[in-house]
Amino acid sequence: MSQARAINGNGIFIISTPQKFKPSLDNCISLLLPGDVAEKAAQGDQTDKTDSRTYSLAQLTELQNKLMLIATKAEQGREEVNRFLEILEKIEMVGKLYLQLLSVGNILFIDWKAEVYCDPKRKVTIYAEFGIAGILVQSKKPILEELDGICKIMEHCLVEWKKYLETQRNNYCHLNMFTARQLFYLCSKLAKLHEGQTDPQALNMLSVFKHDVKEEDIREALKRALETPAESVDISEKDDQSVSWNDYIVKFPQLIQGLVESGYDESVGKAALQSYLPNSAITEQMLMEFALDYADEEEKIEELSKLYDEQREAFLQKSMKFKNRNRDVDPSTFQSLAKDEVATSFESLPSIHAKVHLLWNAYRSKLTGLVSDKYISLDVFGEMLKYLTSPETAVIERNLPVGLEAGKPCLVTCKEEQMLPSLLSVYTHSKGAPLPTYDEVLVCTPETEEEDIELIVRRALSPDPRHKKIYCLLGAEKLVYKVSKNLESLFFHFAQSCSNADYRFLIFCDAKAHNSYVMTAFDTYKVSFSCDLGVEIQKYLKTHLRVPSGVAPVAQVFEKPFQQNVKFVFSERAGMGKSLFVANTTRKAKTRPENAELRHKTIRLTESEIDFGFLLEELRSLEQKPTEAGPRIFHIDVSPVMTSEMEKGFLGLLPAVKCMSPVEVLEMLKNNSSGDAAEVEQQLLDSDTFRGDAFQRSYQYISRYQRKADLDRFCFTPGRVEGTQEECLRLLLDSCGRKNPSWTELSNFTRFLNLQLMKCENSVFCSSELVEEGFKGFKAFVIKFMITMSKDFALPSLAMADESSPSEEEKMDEDSVLRGYQLRRKWEQESHPYIIFHADNHSMEFLGFHINSSFDAVDAHSQAVLEKKVIDRHLYRTLEFQKVPFNKKFEDLSRQEQLETLCSVFGVRSSQDPDESYQLTLDNTMKMLAIHLRFQCGIPVIVMGETGCGKTKLVQFMCSLQRAGKDVQNMMLVRVHGGTSSKIIHQKVKEAIELARVNEETYCIVDERRKPGTTGPSHIVIITKVPRILGGCSYLAFSAGEWRTVHLDDLLPPETFAANLGQLSKMTVAEIFMNSTQQRTDTSCPEDSVAPEDAEKANDSPEENLQLINTEFLIKQSVQKAVIQLEDKKDNSQRATKRIQILYDALFQSQSKNIFASHFMEVLKRRICNLLQEQEMVSHKPREWIFRRALSSEFILEGTSFRHVVWIHLEDILANMFAQILAVVDANNNLDHISQETPISDLWLQMFKDESFLKIKYTSKAPDAKISVLSMSEDPSRSTQCCFPFSWVLKARLDEIWEKVHRVKGYPKDPTVDSAEMFQSSILNMPVPDGNSPEMVQRYASDFVRMAFPGQDVQVYEILSNVLITGAKQLCTSLTQDEVGFSLIWLHIEYFYLQENYQLFINLVKNEETLANELQKVYKEDTTKMFVALDAVSIVLKQLQPTEKALLPFNACLSWLKRIKSIKHTVELITLDDYQMRLYDNKEELLNSVLHQWNCTNIVYLLIDHLLHDETNVDEKLLKLVVKQFVFLWNLLYKTEDRKPAKIFEVVTKVLKRCSNNAATVYLVKGVNECKSCQNEITDPAELPCGHIFCTQCIREWNIRQCKICKESVPEDYVPTASQITREAVASHNKFRRKCNSFFVEFVSSYCFGDKIPPSAEIIEQLIKFVACKPSNSEHPEVRKVYKPTSDLSPFEECMDPSPTVKSSLLKMLLRCRLDDVKEHLEGYLSRMEEVLSLNQSSRNDFYFMVVCCFEDFMYSSFEEDASQNSEHVLSTADLSAPSSATVTSIENLQFIAKLRLAIGNVAAVLGRELPSAADQNTWTSAETAEKQSQLVNSMKNLVEKAQTPWPQIFLIRNLCNFYGLNIMQKILQQESWILPRGIETSQDMKISSNTPLMLVTLDRARGLIKNTDSEEAKQLTAITKHMERLLQASRPSEESMENKLEKIMSDVSSQENAALLEVVLHTALTLTLSQHPLTELFKSICFQPSAVKVSLKQRAIVFLLGPSSSVCH
Repeated sequence: MSQARAINGNGIFIISTPQKFKPSLDNCISLLLPGDVAEKAAQGDQTDKTDSRTYSLAQLTELQNKLMLIATKAEQGREEVNRFLEILEKIEMVGKLYLQLLSVGNILFIDWKAEVYCDPKRKVTIYAEFGIAGILVQSKKPILEELDGICKIMEHCLVEWKKYLETQRNNYCHLNMFTARQLFYLCSKLAKLHEGQTDPQALNMLSVFKHDVKEEDIREALKRALETPAESVDISEKDDQSVSWNDYIVKFPQLIQGLVESGYDESVGKAALQSYLPNSAITEQMLMEFALDYADEEEKIEELSKLYDEQREAFLQKSMKFKNRNRDVDPSTFQSLAKDEVATSFESLPSIHAKVHLLWNAYRSKLTGLVSDKYISLDVFGEMLKYLTSPETAVIERNLPVGLEAGKPCLVTCKEEQMLPSLLSVYTHSKGAPLPTYDEVLVCTPETEEEDIELIVRRALSPDPRHKKIYCLLGAEKLVYKVSKNLESLFFHFAQSCSNADYRFLIFCDAKAHNSYVMTAFDTYKVSFSCDLGVEIQKYLKTHLRVPSGVAPVAQVFEKPFQQNVKFVFSERAGMGKSLFVANTTRKAKTRPENAELRHKTIRLTESEIDFGFLLEELRSLEQKPTEAGPRIFHIDVSPVMTSEMEKGFLGLLPAVKCMSPVEVLEMLKNNSSGDAAEVEQQLLDSDTFRGDAFQRSYQYISRYQRKADLDRFCFTPGRVEGTQEECLRLLLDSCGRKNPSWTELSNFTRFLNLQLMKCENSVFCSSELVEEGFKGFKAFVIKFMITMSKDFALPSLAMADESSPSEEEKMDEDSVLRGYQLRRKWEQESHPYIIFHADNHSMEFLGFHINSSFDAVDAHSQAVLEKKVIDRHLYRTLEFQKVPFNKKFEDLSRQEQLETLCSVFGVRSSQDPDESYQLTLDNTMKMLAIHLRFQCGIPVIVMGETGCGKTKLVQFMCSLQRAGKDVQNMMLVRVHGGTSSKIIHQKVKEAIELARVNEETYCIVDERRKPGTTGPSHIVIITKVPRILGGCSYLAFSAGEWRTVHLDDLLPPETFAANLGQLSKMTVAEIFMNSTQQRTDTSCPEDSVAPEDAEKANDSPEENLQLINTEFLIKQSVQKAVIQLEDKKDNSQRATKRIQILYDALFQSQSKNIFASHFMEVLKRRICNLLQEQEMVSHKPREWIFRRALSSEFILEGTSFRHVVWIHLEDILANMFAQILAVVDANNNLDHISQETPISDLWLQMFKDESFLKIKYTSKAPDAKISVLSMSEDPSRSTQCCFPFSWVLKARLDEIWEKVHRVKGYPKDPTVDSAEMFQSSILNMPVPDGNSPEMVQRYASDFVRMAFPGQDVQVYEILSNVLITGAKQLCTSLTQDEVGFSLIWLHIEYFYLQENYQLFINLVKNEETLANELQKVYKEDTTKMFVALDAVSIVLKQLQPTEKALLPFNACLSWLKRIKSIKHTVELITLDDYQMRLYDNKEELLNSVLHQWNCTNIVYLLIDHLLHDETNVDEKLLKLVVKQFVFLWNLLYKTEDRKPAKIFEVVTKVLKRCSNNAATVYLVKGVNECKSCQNEITDPAELPCGHIFCTQCIREWNIRQCKICKESVPEDYVPTASQITREAVASHNKFRRKCNSFFVEFVSSYCFGDKIPPSAEIIEQLIKFVACKPSNSEHPEVRKVYKPTSDLSPFEECMDPSPTVKSSLLKMLLRCRLDDVKEHLEGYLSRMEEVLSLNQSSRNDFYFMVVCCFEDFMYSSFEEDASQNSEHVLSTADLSAPSSATVTSIENLQFIAKLRLAIGNVAAVLGRELPSAADQNTWTSAETAEKQSQLVNSMKNLVEKAQTPWPQIFLIRNLCNFYGLNIMQKILQQESWILPRGIETSQDMKISSNTPLMLVTLDRARGLIKNTDSEEAKQLTAITKHMERLLQASRPSEESMENKLEKIMSDVSSQENAALLEVVLHTALTLTLSQHPLTELFKSICFQPSAVKVSLKQRAIVFLLGPSSSVCH
């Protein structure tokens, strides 16, 4: 009562959502009771809650029950009790409504919290905080009244929200995939998209719609959802010209994005679209064209772009479903949505009901199209899911099995264990469909809620246009009544309004659940169907769980066909390696590189029921985003106590891995040769385990011990493997002591034995060194006990019921079940003889056995003999002498000695007794040692015994002894009772593991209190054939060396060989054969028609009438012999059998082939006769053949006659001739044509008969040599089959005839009628069919192309043969107008003139795999096509048309380049001239089309090739950008209908500029192409603070310190610099432009100047502009041009180099054409350059000199053809008598100068050759040549005399110096004094070191400069003259001209003693003054202003390294 009173007075009920738990009534309601209450009600403040007490709902309910009992007995306090009960009841109602609101996802109550104050005196009784809205609602009315109001409004909100939710689910079927709570979770998480937050769980939930969903997908889907059109808007694509919703939403954004990816700004794309509107038929190509022309017009772009946005916005606003919503997904603040509505009237409302009602209405009105920072509405979410659903998801279409019906519910009843198989059986009928998805099946439990049922019913009945799924309720009888009732009402409600008449809905129930409401409700729909067998279901699951190759890297670890991603690993009993299988699988998977990030999770399910919450959390611990699907392995370890019969049945259906027992594995290893694949994957002996030290050391020692090998000197080598798996396993099984051990037991045995053997090997007492000291056999003695101890210690001491395999007798025993639960005391009942090593691993302890006087091992207690003669006498005496205590009794030892024994094994130094009361018996000691040794090997220990037998005491004593007095916890005790769960055990184990990190060893002992609980034998058969002769057996001749006596012959000669042998001895074989053939021909009687009586009469006739031999019979008999001699190609090795069959059919007459057979035999005999005659012509004494047979023993057969030998000899000769004939006539399987009697067989026989056509020559061969069959195929291993008889012979003959005809007709260029007629008349006598038979023509054409183009595919031959026939027929018709009939000759004519075309096609097919197939399709559609090369190129070019798909990514682009390069040469050859070009107009049209297409493709190829040259990879964004430009360029070029070069040039130039400009947006952030200060390319970048980039030098020269682009001021302390990233970006961009430049040069050279015809005036004009014009900039007219070091001709003005190299490149291109053709252009070029260079005379001179040099280079080759004559003509016609008065330099003048220079150069060469010391002594000059050279020199002299300028002489001197050097030049000048200019004389003793010739050139240049007295150079020359006058101590009048002063100075210098030095000084001074080279600046300063020079060490080094330039030296 006091608690109730306190609660009523000060209690605070709190209703809120728990943070970490699933909301329930128990955890969302609590009560807070403050400890020290301070009343502050007047101020409305909350009470202080310090030292408060919290009550849970359970405690409040318990208090409620107590109060209700009290209230019935006592009147006092009843009022308080009733108030408490009423408040609590209302609070519970509010809590229940709150939970319902949470379950349906009502957004207003999601983050809701209420505090209810029970104090009736408080002013504010309730605080309700709506966290999601940020609003706090207060109430001042009585608490019970307000609680009623809260309940009512919550009920109202619940009803309204359910209606809203139902409406949205009806409208958007995708929402039915999620519960209401899940919908709220997703809608709230997606509201965080604008913050960049994406929840992995939300992505995984949405992956049901798109398996690889990403944040970008959700953003795009949400954006499209907000742009959803109203239902009245037509969103379909329109074919008309009007703009539609689809255009603005789908098509236009895609077009704009494509333009952005091409490097343009988005505004350009919008402007381009607007320029074409309202026409909606707009393509990306159209936008690119607009952008190319107008992208730089900023005002126009801005205006059109703005107009597009306005029109689009207006259009969409009229058409959108969600009005006035921000389509850029910029969410508003949720709290501000209803702020205005609430603020105006919130405070005036009296009750909390009214306030919440207002708040709810305010937010409900905003739900349509809501996108806020905390929530998006369901309609927006539903629309978003529509767009998110992946269209590429495979369609699921399932079929119902027989017995189940669509369109109505199907109730299936079966046993519970058959329910899952029955369910899967339904889905097995849809072979192509995947496994049932989670949305199709609901497994019912008593906890299944109504919403779960509603969702699956909605999914089943909702129409789905894509899928046809089957929805199932499994175990529906388990549903509670309320849910079952709801299932019935919901289903039939939805079924009435369902538009899906073909729905599939199955309900599975347990047949035993007769009282189930579901079964009663759907009883009328009960059906039955045939369930598949388990085998079929297993196969179904295996198939669908198998992963494709390369998809799931973990599953690839398994062997085929077991590569499934789900495995059910099982065994018949425990310890068979299930966990080992998982561990091995994980280890193998981690070794694969694709599994580098593999994660492994083991989930152990040990409880009797599955905790799905725990399972879900464990699975989510490795949760990833759908796009981060890394390899993971989940190992679910299921305890046997969990699985029910149904679950076991289901697990048995999964792909299983059976872990076999060692005995089973051994049996399989024995029978491993059976070869039958196991249906179940089996885990056998692991290879690593077999090769491991534990198995191998144990096997090697035991095997040697058993065969009594010497163990004393044996030591195991780690890694060494002996024996097979079978041998090893058999030995270990025999030795372990168990009949059928598990792998765990066998592993424990080997591990234990391995450890003991290791100790034995390390022990000094078992070392090989002690063998010689009497310890021989000791190691074997120890190992014997090691093996025994391993059996005892390593294996269980008790036979457990779940491990032992009961015997048959035990199975029959009725008490066997009981006996399985009884302890079997093996330990106490058996002996335990042990040898245990101490911890030092050297010494050992002998326990449990003694050795008696007979050297037997006996039990220490019973003295029973364990093993006789266990030790050798000598060894025993040696050990006894060493005082080894064999017979020590452990019980007789003192307590201290016993402890020391244990401590020596434990490795504990201290032997302090931990418990003196504990009795140390030998048995206890042995058990402690067993536990210790097992722990050393990692073997777990279970100590079993009755309660109170001392189990715990033994372990405690052992652990205490091992602590050795240290304060260390090494034992953890867990008391297990009925309430102990597996979680507690796991927790204790974890604590023990943590403790093990501190201790050396940790023993975790579980103390469990007892609870109830043929081939047959072979026979060889020899068959002997005895010869039989008509009339009985004849006499036989036997072999006895050589026959030199009379031979016995057959008394009765055979009919086929009746000739007298003496008669035969006088004839050759050919004569015999011919005679017999003629006789046979004369009789004209077939062999088979002779009657027996006639034959008898014939035998009686005179010998001369007898046929010598039956040739036909002989031929038939020799068929096999002949065929055997033939050798076919490898792929035709079976031909012999077929050949024999054909020959027998042809040689043996039949009713159908009587005539053919007789004709064939006659021709064959004649052919054989011919060959026999040829053979005997080259044979030695052919008539003595029979005598040679008689003298030879080679052919004597045992048991035969000489006649038979002769016959066989004839057979052999005939067979050889026959074989040589067959080698020809069956070439290419030619005999197949006679297998049936047809016109082809008649033609075959006709050709075979014609010896002039088919010539078969005899060829001698060795007796055993094979005769190769002829073949058309050159491949030695590949044969071919001819379609036309003897086609290879016919082709060779026709080719030979055509060559003669073609030669006779004078090799006509085109086919002529005369040639065809002559060809036709030449084959009249040949067996050639006419052309009337299409079959004959087709057959011959097929063989023809095979012979012409061997080694091609069949498809290629089909194309060529058809094209050849079509072309030949067309040629015949067009050429002869049907006057000459068509025949095979036209195939040869057609091929002769077009063979190069055919070869081009062959070359193309080799490079293009799909070409033949595509071309064949074309020819099937149009059989008249015949231009095979052009047609093929056309197809290839269409395939290679640049597209984004073909050129992306980078590797695809390289592949495309490779393909183009492979066909480039072939395509360029298709223009080869042929007759078809002149005969057929359509070929020229096709050629022009193909060439245009190729030009477009080749230009793009050149561009790509240049841009990707030497690149291993390209930035993805840049590559996509330029690829779009490539595609655009191709389309633009192809679109150029007139194909004018000027237009193509313009297009290429524009696109190239655009590529460069757009590339800047990738490389440079600000997209700057050039320095906006100097308008040139940036090479030394500096980045301003504003981010813009300029040249470093430009920034330094600025007077106004502000950016030239954005006008932002530059700080005074700013130092021009740039980051490494910026420098690399600028360098990369410059490199890109350089590549563009190189392409442009090649493009201009190839396409503008490729032919000798000059390009159009427009192109030349544009090229001249590129070279001649400076970039114009109105803002910086004064800026100077900074020339860059490049020589590329470029369309980019800012990177042009107007150096002579570039200018000369253009000139050389122009000069490729005839001068008359380009003269006008050259004049224009010259004029333009003079205008540009008008202010700089020096630059003009350089330009003129460059032009002259170009002329020289161009004219050199033609000029040198007759150098002397040409030079003499130029010199004699040149007129230099008066200076030129022309004001404008013309091309003629420059050309004349070039000729003059060439002529003077030839004069210099002649003068040098005339000088004896310079001329080649071996060169002889004819008189005529000498005369020409003399005339040339005289012409030069005349020119010099008449010239008014010394330049010809100076130029001649320079050439002499260049050609021959100074020495020779000096000698020539001494001989030819006229060479020196006037006023300069030289003496005979002129020094070689004189520099006079060099001075002449320099002085002449100086004269040109001093005319302009105001120039800087003239002032410097004045200073030089003054210095030289001082040096020469000579002064000149000041009024004297500078020119005279220089001449006099030169004269004075030559008269000085040090003239050479003074000349160098003067020359250097003049050169430095005149030179404009940058390198001379430093030298000028050094020479003229040495005091002002401050040269750094670096500069000096540069000068030293570079040296003086060539111009300085001159």
